[in-house]
Parts: sequence; C-alpha cells; structure tokens
Amino acid sequence: MHPVLRAVRAHRDAGAGALEATTSALASGGVECFNALEPFISRALLEYPAPAPRSAFAMLLHARLIGVASGRGVNARRALESCVKALGAYRAPTSEAREWISTAASDVIGAIEIRMFEHDEVDEMSMMLSQTTAAVMKQARAAALAGDNALAFIGALKRLGELSEDSAACEELITLLPKVRTADEMSAILALIAPHFPTSGASNALCAMRATSALVLQKQSGAHLALSLSTPTLAKTQKIQENNLLGNASFDGFVNDVLNEAWNDESSATLAACIRANASEKSPVVELACLGHPNANVREVAAKVLQVKLAKRSSSGGASNVTVALLRLKTECERTSTEQDAHATLAALNALTAGASNFIATPAILRAISPLMNTKPGEKAPNSRLHALALRLLSEMWVHNREIGARLRSALEHAASSHDAAIIIGCAASVAAAAKSHPFRAVELVMPMQGCLSSKVPAACALALEAIDDMCASDALDFLPAFKVVTRHIPSIPEHPLVAWKWIKLMRHGGRDCEEFPDAAAKLVETLWNAATQCTDARTRAEAWTSLSAYDAEFIIELGTPKPSEIARVALEERDALVSQGALQTLKVVARQELASLSRTALAARETQQASHPPPADPLIYRVTQSMPKKMLANDACAGARLFLFRPKTSEISNRSVEETKIKRSRAEAYRNEFKRAAKQISWNGWWHGSFVIQSWSRFALRWFNAEVAARSAENGLEELHAEVRASINATAMEALKDTSTPDELQNIAVFLSTPVLKDENSMILVDLLSSILNEKATVIGAERGLLTALALATGSVDDRRSAPRPLKVVEELIERMMHCQIDGPSTMGSIAHALGLLARGFAAAWQRAPLPNCWRHDSVRRICGVLCAASHALGTSHALADELDLPQSTESIQIPAGDTLDALIGIHMGLANAVCALNTFDERATTYKLTVLVTSFANAASKGNLPAAIALPVALKCLLKAKRTVESETLTLHVLSTLKQAASRDVRAVAGVILGIALDHGCAVEISTSGDIINELSSTVKRCELPSTTRARAILALSAALGGPWDGWDEHDVSSSGTSDESKVFSAPFLWGGDKGKVEAKTILKTLESIVYASDDIASSALRQLASWTLAGVSDRAARIAVTTNSNAGDAKSNVSIDTVIGSMIQAIVGTVEASPSKTLIENATLALDVLSHLTRLPNASWSNALRRWWQISIATGATDATDAKHALQRACLRVSRAHPGPSMGRNVLESIASFSDGEFLALAPETQLLLMYNAPLAFSMQSDSGSCTIENFIKIASRKDAAEGCMLSLWKGMVTVAEGESSSRAIRALTAGLPKLIDSNAAQMLESVAMYIRAFSSAAIRDECVRMLDAEIKPVICAHLFLKNQVPGETVTALSTWPKTTRVLSLKLTAATLRSAPAGIRAQILHEASNLNDGDAIPCVAVLAAAWGPTAPLLPLTSIEQCIRKLPYTLSQLLKGELSSLSEALIMSLLKHAQHAHTAIVRDAICEVRNGVALSTWMKISDAIA
Repeated sequence: MHPVLRAVRAHRDAGAGALEATTSALASGGVECFNALEPFISRALLEYPAPAPRSAFAMLLHARLIGVASGRGVNARRALESCVKALGAYRAPTSEAREWISTAASDVIGAIEIRMFEHDEVDEMSMMLSQTTAAVMKQARAAALAGDNALAFIGALKRLGELSEDSAACEELITLLPKVRTADEMSAILALIAPHFPTSGASNALCAMRATSALVLQKQSGAHLALSLSTPTLAKTQKIQENNLLGNASFDGFVNDVLNEAWNDESSATLAACIRANASEKSPVVELACLGHPNANVREVAAKVLQVKLAKRSSSGGASNVTVALLRLKTECERTSTEQDAHATLAALNALTAGASNFIATPAILRAISPLMNTKPGEKAPNSRLHALALRLLSEMWVHNREIGARLRSALEHAASSHDAAIIIGCAASVAAAAKSHPFRAVELVMPMQGCLSSKVPAACALALEAIDDMCASDALDFLPAFKVVTRHIPSIPEHPLVAWKWIKLMRHGGRDCEEFPDAAAKLVETLWNAATQCTDARTRAEAWTSLSAYDAEFIIELGTPKPSEIARVALEERDALVSQGALQTLKVVARQELASLSRTALAARETQQASHPPPADPLIYRVTQSMPKKMLANDACAGARLFLFRPKTSEISNRSVEETKIKRSRAEAYRNEFKRAAKQISWNGWWHGSFVIQSWSRFALRWFNAEVAARSAENGLEELHAEVRASINATAMEALKDTSTPDELQNIAVFLSTPVLKDENSMILVDLLSSILNEKATVIGAERGLLTALALATGSVDDRRSAPRPLKVVEELIERMMHCQIDGPSTMGSIAHALGLLARGFAAAWQRAPLPNCWRHDSVRRICGVLCAASHALGTSHALADELDLPQSTESIQIPAGDTLDALIGIHMGLANAVCALNTFDERATTYKLTVLVTSFANAASKGNLPAAIALPVALKCLLKAKRTVESETLTLHVLSTLKQAASRDVRAVAGVILGIALDHGCAVEISTSGDIINELSSTVKRCELPSTTRARAILALSAALGGPWDGWDEHDVSSSGTSDESKVFSAPFLWGGDKGKVEAKTILKTLESIVYASDDIASSALRQLASWTLAGVSDRAARIAVTTNSNAGDAKSNVSIDTVIGSMIQAIVGTVEASPSKTLIENATLALDVLSHLTRLPNASWSNALRRWWQISIATGATDATDAKHALQRACLRVSRAHPGPSMGRNVLESIASFSDGEFLALAPETQLLLMYNAPLAFSMQSDSGSCTIENFIKIASRKDAAEGCMLSLWKGMVTVAEGESSSRAIRALTAGLPKLIDSNAAQMLESVAMYIRAFSSAAIRDECVRMLDAEIKPVICAHLFLKNQVPGETVTALSTWPKTTRVLSLKLTAATLRSAPAGIRAQILHEASNLNDGDAIPCVAVLAAAWGPTAPLLPLTSIEQCIRKLPYTLSQLLKGELSSLSEALIMSLLKHAQHAHTAIVRDAICEVRNGVALSTWMKISDAIA
C-alpha cells in the first residue's frame, strides 16, 4: 500500500492535507513527482466502488485531478490520462454510483475540450478521445446489462462523437439496443448510430437484426428510422466492413469479427458446419445474421437451424426473433430467383412458421400467410400455388402450436374439395407433413386425408398414402383397419407408378400382424409377390421386395407361396440394380431363417427323434454318425458310450397303433430308466474321466429334457412347462440320490444334477446339498472327485441376483480344503484344484451373460488363480506365473500331501488353465496377454518333460484361439505343436494329437507331413501291447481329440473352420470336414480306435476298450451336431444344402459357375449371391475358397467388356464376403491376394472398391506376419496419391478397428501414425478428428495404447482429447500443456479445447490453470483460446483465428468465469496481469475491467495495484 494512502486511512483528518499536498505537487512539480504519486492516485481512485461515503476521498481527488488536467502544468496531460484510465475501471454496484460515474465522464470530456480548444492540443487529444470513448462505452454497457438508465452515458458518447470522427463507439452502441429499457434510450441510440450504420457484410446483417428491437417505438419516436435500419441491404457483391466494429466485449462483436472473415463463398462450407454445430446453443444471433449471407447454401442451413431454435419455447428473443425472420424473409424474396435461392427462401418460410410456438408471435405469422390463401368460401384463390404453399406453412405452424388445429382442419377440408390440382396437392402435402411430425395428433385430419385418397390427382393420393404410412409406423393407426379404408378408394395396385409405389410401401406394416391375422397376412404376401414379379415400374418392384422382407421369413416359408427357390430364382433373374437391392433384403431375411432352421430346428429334431432327419450325404460322416454308433450299441458299448449314443427306439416302445402322445411319454420314460441304469454302471477312473462324465451327462440331460417337454402340453406357457420338467427330472435324480450304494453312483447323480439344462432358481439349494454331503467325509470316500466337480459346476452357475456370500464361501471352503490335503492325499488335492478351475469358468460364463462392473466374481477368480499358482509352486514347478499375470499373492501355507504328486499336479495345472481362461474373460481391454503367457509357460515346461503342463496346455490354447484367432495366436499354436511333437517323453508327445485337433478346428494351417507323423506315432502307441496301459490310454485320448473328441469339460461342438480347403501342402480344416486327404487321416484314426474297441483281452484290457468306445461315442455325437446344420438330401456334390432353398440357390450361383469368362448376367447373379451370404454368421460346406478366388480374378480382370460396372460390383461383393468369413475355407485367399496389388492395379479399381479394399487391407496384412509392414507402407503410399479415391487413408484407419494386437498390427500402427498430417495442413483438423474416432473404437486396448505412444507430440493432444472423453487415456495427456511443442502449442490447444468442452469441470480447470502458468509467452493466447472454446462462442471456433480469440478476450473471459470455473477468477486474473506485455496489455486490462463488478475487494485491490 502506498505510504500516502496508508496515512489517509490511518488518520481521519489527513484527507484534506493529502489532497492539498497532492494537488500542489502535481501542479508545481515535475514529471518525477507525478511518477512517484501515480500508484497512490490510481489506488485511491479505484480502491472502493463509487461513490460516497467510503470513496469520498476518491471523488474529491478526481475533482482535483480534473482541475490539474485543465491547467497548463507539466503534469496536466498525465493527470487527465489517470482520470481516463480510472473512468473505464470504476465499479458501480448501485444506480447512485453510475450517476456519479456519468458526472465524472462529463468532467473528463470537459477537460478534453479545454485542452483541445483552449490549449490547442487537437492532435494530441485524439488518442485520449478514443480511450475516453472506450471507457464511457464500458460504463454504458454495464449500466444497460444491470438494467439501469444509460441515457447519461449515451449523451456523453454523443459529445465524444462530436469531438471525433471515429464511429466505433457509435456502432458499439448497436449491441445495447436489446438491453436498454426506455424509449428515450432507444431513440437516443438510433439517432446516434443512424449516420454511421454499416451498409454491407456481416456488420450490416448483425446491426439490422439488433435494430428491430426499436420497432416498439412510436412513429414520432423513430420507428420509421428503426424499420429502415432493420432491413438489411441486398448486394450480390458486398464489401467487407472493417472488423471490430461492434467491439470486443459483446457476443455480437465476436460474431461480427468472425463472420466478416467468412462472408464469402470460399468459407461457406465451414460456416455452414459451424451453424449446424451451433444448434445446441439457445441464442439465434448467428442464424439470424447468416440469413443475410450472400451464399444461398449458408442461408438455407441457417434457416433450418433457426427453425429448430424457434420451435423451442425456451429460446431467447421470443417474438422479436420472429420479427427479424419476417424482415429477413422480405429481403430474401427480393433476391434473383435461382433454384438455390428458392431453397433458401423455403427454408426461411419454414423457420418463420416455427415461431408459432410463441403465442405472441402467432398472429403476426398468420397475417403474413393469410393473403396467400382463400379463407372465405366462394372466393377464388389469388394463386393456386401460393394457396398450396400457404396450406403447407399452416400445417407447419400447427406442428408447433396445436391451437391452430381448427383453422388448419377447416382450410384442409375446404382445399380437399377443390378442383385445382395444385391446391389438392398442397392439402395432401400438409396432411403428410402433419402425420410425419405428430402422427397421433394427425388423426384429427382423417377427413381431408380421405379426400386426398379419393382424388384423381396421383401426387395427392401418393402423399395421403405416405401420411397413413407414417401413422401406421408410429402405431397411431392399426394397419389392417387403416388398409381396409385405403382399399375402398384404391382396391388394387394402381396404374400410376408413384401411387403404386406408396401403396406397396404401406403394405410392409402387415408383417407385424402375421401371427395374429395369418389369413390377411397371406393375402398381403401374395399381393407383394405379384407386384415384385409383374409390375413394370422398377421402383414399385423394388419396394415390393423391401416390403416383403418385413414379413416373418418362417411365415413365408410355411406359406409355400412363394417358395424359397422361387424367391431366389426371380431375384437372380432381375436385372434392374434398384430392384436387386430390394430383393437382397428379402433374400437376407429368408437365408437367415433357413440357416437358423438348419442349426436349431433340425438339431432339435435329431436329438429328440420327434421327426426323422435325412442321413448325411458324405460317406465318412454317415459312417461316423450312423454306422459306427449302431455297431457299438449292437456290441454292448460301455455305459459311458451308451450315455452319449442313447436314443430310444420307437419299435422298442410301442407298436404303431399307439397314440403319438403315448409314444412321446414312453420315450421320456425310456430316458428315465436309462438314467437309473447308467448312474449305477458308469465308473470313475483316471484324471480324464471328469471331462467325459460332464459332457456325457450334459448331452443326456438335454435329450431327456427335450423328450419330457415334447411329452407334455404347454397350457400355462413355455416357461412354466420348462420349470415343471426340471422339477420332475430333479425329483427323479434326488430320489435316486437317497438310494445310492456306491461312490460312483453318488458321483454320477451329483454331476447329472449340476448339468446346465437342469439349472433353475433352486441352484443354491443344490450347492448347499453338495456341500453338506462333502462335509460328511466318512460317507463320501471314493466319491470326492465327482462331488467336487458337481459342486463347482453348480456354484459357478449361480446368478447375480443371488447373494455373493454363498458362492464366495464355497470358494474359501475349497481353498481351505486344498491347503490341508496331507491326509486326503494328492488325488483329492488335484480334484479340488480342478474343481476350482471349473468354478472359475462358471463364474466367467455367468458374468458374460450379465456383465457388471466391479464384479465379485472377478475378484474371486483372481484369488483362485493366485492360490493355484502358489500350490503349483509349492509342489515344485518352476514357472512363476503369479508375477507375470499380476495375480494376488496367496498368504496361506500349503501342506504338501505324501506320495506321488502327479495327480495333484495334473489337477492343479488343469484348474489353473481353466481359471486363467476365466480371468481372460473379465479383461475389459479385450486382450489375450494372460492366455498367451500361460500357453508359452506351459509349452516351455512341457518341452522339458512336464506332463501336467502338457495335459493342461490344450485347455488354455483352445481358449486363446477362441478368444482371438490372429496370425500371432496361430503362430504360437504351430510352435506349441512343433514343441510337443519333438518332446522326449512319449506321454508329452501324445498331447500333440490334441493340439492338432484344436489347431484344425480353428483353421490353423498345419503341414500335412507334421500331422501324418503325429497320427502315425499315436496309432503305433495305441497298438503296442507291451506299453503301459496309461501310455496307451493317453494315446487313445489324443487320437480321438484329433477328431474333436472330448478333452476338457468345456468342449463345444462347433468349429470355426469347415469345408474343403487347399490340401496341397497343409491341412486347415478338421479331418472330418476337410478334403480327401483329411478324410484319409480321419479314417486312419477311426480304424485304429475301432480296432481297440473290438480287440480281444490279450491285445487291449477292458479299461482300454471302454475308453476307446467312449471316445468314439464322443466323436460321433460331436460330428452329428455339426453335420445336422448342413445335412440335406441334396445331390449336388459341391454342397449339402438343397437347391430348393435360398441358400442352396446362392451356393449354386457362386460355386456352380465355372466359366472362365462368364456373362454379365452370371456376374450379377454371383454378386447378389455373395451379398446375401456375407450377412450369414456361418456358411454350410462347399468349395468356397476356390470359387471365391475364381470370382475375384474375374472381377479384377482387365480388357474391353460391357460388364465393367458389374465387375466393379462383384469386386465389392467379394471383399465384403471375404471380410465376413475370413477363414482359410472362404475368404482368406482373397484377402491375402490384396497384399500383392500394385499401384496400377489398385488405381484401375472403381473408387468405391478402392475404399473397401483399403478397409480390408489391415485384416489382410495381419494375416501376413512376414510382409505385413511392407504391405501397409505400400498401401499408405497408394492412399496418399492424388489420383486415389478420396478417403483411402481414413479407410485404412477404419480397417484397424477390429484388428487384434500383435507384431503385424504394431508395424501397421507405426506406419499409419507416421503418415498423419501436421497441424499446419488445412484439412488436418477434420482428418485428425476422424482418426480419433476410429482409434477410440479400436477393439484392442493394447493397439490403442500403442497408437497413442506412437503419435507425434504436436497432434497427440488433439487425438487424446477424444480418447479422454471415453476414459481411454489418463488426464495428463491433455492437461500437461508445458510439455507440448511450443511452436504448435496454441494451435493444438485450439483443436483440443473444442473437444474437451464437455469434459468434467475439474479437468477443464486443470487445463486452464496450466495455460495461465505458462512462462514462454503462450499464457494469454492459450487462455484466450480456452475462453473462446468453452463459452457460447464455441461453435464458431473453427472460423476463429488465434488473433481473434485474443482480441475478444474481454467478452469470452467474462463468460468463462460465470460458470463452473468461477472459482479460478482471482488466480486467473492475477496470472493474466503477470503475463500482460506489449500488444496484449490493453486487451488484458479491458478483459479484467469487464469482470470488475464480480470480483472480491481483496482481488480488486491487487488488480488496482497492477493497473497502476
């Protein structure tokens, strides 16, 4: 604090002396004297808000300073400068304060006049006049915003205007017109601005808009002047006014500055985008101003956005906005009428009608419309087209104001009876618009709607049908009753194409009534089919196909007319491209239904034998699924195999005279009897037994359940029927459980009760029962494994609606029991560990059905993994997985059981494999890191002879391939296969057979020689009688697993790769479903296993014979489930699907055509067929790979042909189906061929094909692990060429969305990020935003993280801003401004801040804090950019330069500190003052003055010192 000011405040009587001393010093002293007193003067004037009592000293000091300024002293001009500086910074909390400030302004102006005219300092005072004008304008604006009278300040501005030729102050007054309250103020402003009113550019549009506020004045008060000013001038080439005309402290000034730069055709596209982005803001200033833009497209967009804003009753402005729109419309109508101008005018008319939402403005709008139409009966309309337009506008008003309903209804009913076609069309268009906007309210317009239907004007009929269509789509009308009314007026397909199109389109709604009104739906289908096949108009035929696709495909198939084959035939014969697209919709729907029928209905029929299913056409599949099971059952198969194969025979149940229901009941009873027999006979043996039992009982329980369902009636609904069946089966099992006599029987019944099909709401009861049985150790000796397995399966399936403590308690009980197995032995320890793994898999499966964050299941699975790792380590294994998998460390002490621990280690490894598979399911980043680590660790251990690791390895590997089959996972699988094949231990080598089966199931390419070596060694091991039984048993298990036989309890019957593949060097499909060479290997395995099944006792023991029998039964059951989805009586050798189906017809169009140069018709048929099949989730067996490769070669073949367009379409179809089915048996060859494309070949493709090829390129090079980097770099170079299709680079990024992590994807990311544009590029912002959207959508979090790491420092914040909003990157990536490159920091922040506008306030506050503390000259530009990006000016930011952001800081800063960031006011202001230098000093001071009335006294004191 200044010493003089301290003295004044310390002594009450010191003021007078201080004033005298100050005045004397200023009057007689020199410049150095004023410099010493200047801080005291500034602080004394500004310390308190004006006026008395606390600021009486300031008032007196001001008077003395004015006296000094009026004299001739050395310090006179400096004293005047101090008064002027303080004038703009005075705070005025009350009206009394503003009165004193206005007096002070008058004093200052008077002093200026004295110096100009008495001291002859006219030139010297020019700068002082500008500063005084700006200060008075600040106070005038503050008065208007506070609701006080600003007339005194306006008068002061008038005096200043007379002293200076500068009109800036006058034009700034325009922004006050909507703020002032009295007519005197408005009149004074109008009189002051009239001579200086801008006549062109955005300034004219903005000022004209604001001038409408004065239309409320009386004529004698200036309303005529206001009207003339509020009408914008019309000039085709408009001179751009100088920027900054409306000041820096208002929204209008900001808009004016930005729009003046965009008031031309070159910036029209960007401006239109900004207007669309501004739709979320309440203020319509930008849109109203842009209604005067010279570009018609900008005017049209502005009008459409204005329509949305005016329709919202909360929009600011109310009726005055409608007035502005009317005046703009008047100007619009005076333009030269071009098509673009007409569109803009129509949009302006629609915007005007939206103002009807304001009841005050409605009469004015009606008065504007009424002259266009005939409102009195008997009178002729002035112009029929204008009358039609008026009706349409009236309907738009009704949309926004329901009170106009009676007027609209009367006008439409009158128009519907007119004989003028234009008026009738206008009526119909109004009805259609009303139905589209408010379908339920439009019911009141039914009478004019029917009048239009009965009209002979086709357009009116079509519009009426469109209205009914919209109302049916919204359920405002029931379709069938509405269609009956339509058929009274239009009983059949109309002759006019337009009416026929709408009539057919309406019929699509009948698809929702197929079940309730099948007869009516059948007639509608027949009508649609006739239209699709007989109409001559292509658009009507296309609509008929599209409408037909809305009907249930199953209903169409059951109807029989048309047949699927007929649908396919007509669609393939269609040559019109538009109609083919409509037919494609129907084909897709029917094909999906056929596929579902193949995979669901036929399977259920086979399982329950409720209907016969044709035998497979393939001889080998017939042998596996038909002949082999019959032979095994005839030779008294073991109990486990019989459980797999059991199907009650009708001949054994009853004769054919018995009723069907009794047959079904007898079949269910046969299952019940078989259950009782099998439960007593199935015995538990080696470690493998649990997996076989789980699958056997699960399959048996499902068939029994289906048989019971078929034998009962669903009178009370399907859910109650299922509950009744479950209760019945459970009751039978529980009754059998009471009479168990052996441990095996107890285990079998327990596992049966825990099967998935028997799961119900009483699962917790079963958990409690099994736990209680296990706790009675004396009664369960020998049954521990089965009971533990059943307990794990039952506990894992408990739903989330059940309380978590019970499953968690089971987990803890099992862990505790495993830790203390020194008495129970290693076998029990292994059983418990295996059970824990199954329990973890159950938890994961339950979580997948209903994913929940912070799931207790996830924590439990992590604990199980940690415990099993600790147990494995305690038993001597060397792999330290706990650290690599980031698992919790187990603190329990494990007591090692005595004896051979092999069984314990096998169980622990199997349990750990299952648990890690479950843990991978919970991974939100969708990576396979944990599985990869586990597989690698187990493979390394197996290569050193670790049998337990080898046995558990297939469990983890299958889960890895199922989760994500990539080049990396396939490479790892082949490495594991090679490692096990070369192992020293025979038992470890046997597991290679299991790996072989898994690899082929998932389409991995295995060399034929490798698979032959594995199978030959396993077959040799099985046949060698001198080898131990356990070794031969493992070989039997491995051989069956090579064909897909059971290995673990979670085996599925489905395979991801099937069908004939290229077998020249490798196998890439399962042996049973591959080519001829694969089938030879399958026959070798089957022959070996059958030789053991039927061997004598001296060749194979009974246990080995039973094991071989059981494995063959599992292979047969699995093959039957796969075969039933594609099996048919079709005789086509290329496919097992009937030609009478849509799928069969599509297959024939693709596979059946072998011509080297097919005709255009065949090419179009293949294109349609490929498009249909690309929408199916899986494909039946056929020689897809060769056929697709042939069609791809045909499509890219060059040469003169009339089928160029057809080939281009075929190219795109081939790429789409290859991406949908990228396996080796379908699209892989086509995708891999993309890598060899040269620049010339690529550029020869159609633009659409180029984009699609680029989209598929990342998937293609992910399959090329060696050449992937070269491929992506070549493609990036091609995409960067100027003659390539626009958007190729973005298509590459889009293709990366679904690519899995790996080395090839990493190389691709490195190459793509290196090709991103720099910020200085003109299209960088749009490009980076699109790329950010794709990065945000990456399915792999690992690839996303790697991409972020690779980004260049200057563009990294721009992209990370989008990722941060999805919580995909930490906040530091967007807040650490000091680490950004200085050269592009402000530009990066401009793009980043726009994205982060919706970020949490905490993050935005942190960014603002970082920006204000920058010490390298970027602080003020960064704060200015943030203020512009986070306020009402945000939508205009793309058009705003950084210089404009800085210049408009006085407005944007005040808006920024009004909201959630107001707590940063003091820190931000002081930081700005600290960084204010050179050109930014005045801007910062103006910005701070704008917020002067909202800061605390302590803050203001600091500001005062800084200003001084």
